[in-house]
Amino acid sequence: MSKNLYAIVDGEVHPFNCYKIYTELDTLVAYANTEEHAMELATMYEHGEIEPGAFRCNKCGGTHQVLQESGE
Repeated sequence: MSKNLYAIVDGEVHPFNCYKIYTELDTLVAYANTEEHAMELATMYEHGEIEPGAFRCNKCGGTHQVLQESGE
């Protein structure tokens, strides 16, 4: 199953658009298999179990801070 980037804004999951400016302070970005997996990562972050890490984006060539499970 392929993974995608998802933006989590105010508890809602949306496909991440690296060209969009997210102005919400609590926006999280997750690298996950599904929207449900993205929410699981957000919950893990809220409980202090994981921290965002640098993710090299093939789409825009930039680097984003994203939530992802260790070893990915």
